[in-house]
Amino acid sequence: MNRLPIRAVLTLAAGILTALSLPALAANAAADETAAEEATGPKAVAVEEVLDLGTIPKGETLKVEWELRNEGTEPLEITQVRPSCGCTVATYDEVIAPGATGKVRAEIDTTNLFGADTKRVTVLTNDPNNPSIVLTAKSEVKPYLNAIPGYARFNVVQDQQKGSVDQSIWAQDGSDFNIVSATATEDYLTVAVREATEEERAEDAKGKQYQVSVTLAKDAPIGPITSALQITTDHPKQKTMSIPISGFVRPVLAVTPQTANFRKIELKEPLQANILVKNYAVEKIDLTSIQSTIPTISAEIIPLEEGRRFQIRLLVSPDTPKGDFNGMLKIQTDSPKVPSLEVPVIGTVI
Repeated sequence: MNRLPIRAVLTLAAGILTALSLPALAANAAADETAAEEATGPKAVAVEEVLDLGTIPKGETLKVEWELRNEGTEPLEITQVRPSCGCTVATYDEVIAPGATGKVRAEIDTTNLFGADTKRVTVLTNDPNNPSIVLTAKSEVKPYLNAIPGYARFNVVQDQQKGSVDQSIWAQDGSDFNIVSATATEDYLTVAVREATEEERAEDAKGKQYQVSVTLAKDAPIGPITSALQITTDHPKQKTMSIPISGFVRPVLAVTPQTANFRKIELKEPLQANILVKNYAVEKIDLTSIQSTIPTISAEIIPLEEGRRFQIRLLVSPDTPKGDFNGMLKIQTDSPKVPSLEVPVIGTVI
């Protein structure tokens, strides 16, 4: 039996071991190369990705700061910060030097928040291995001051009567706080504050209680009401509260549509259109006469409900000249509140 020399066997074994170890050596070399590349670039690390802010008084503006550390060897650039909602305003340090720490700041308005709340901001960086970081702020928004009903809504007719809505306000924790000021954001709203009587006090509530009245002026402008009651207190845990004010001021006589707009019309025969006039006053009102300032457009009043609803029927004659027309309907009434109405009439004959 032939035997290989011992030297030949050892040489063969060494060759096999070398062949087996080459892939592992190559993988280690690639890992070392990747690590070297990572070490030479910017590296973004959030010190705390999630901040727990605890219990926050409703109405306060929270100022939150997250820290970002640059553990790389090149400057870390924050290219953009995207808040999760419109109530979060974010600013940030645009460049963070190697080894330094920068900040991302947010302001969160808690006016319309209640209970457990989570807000997030997404931070975009030039770190190729961590280009997007989500930072989170958690809180429990709790009102220390209660208000019932907690809103004021008006639905009134201009020049008819004043409207008033009362709020009962007290501290949830029973603190004897004071209302320092109470104002509305519109000039046609006035606010009065006084301590609640025994009959007005909320059941099971402790400490001072207040009645805050919001009054709408009789001559408030016609249209939607969008405002707020701003209250400042010396309560140690909630200095401010905001109560929404909404509603609508109607005219005594409402005209729909407010303008008779015929747009572009081709007249081969008489053209008819209608306008509705509605009375929102307490008393009945009659429309006594109507006149059109455009000779080829006639108008008549058709009662639909006595003293309450009227239809204005317009008739455009084919004799109306081509081109633009622009005039007015002049309506007379028997009401001293609104003795007359004017309705624009416009269009183009093609």
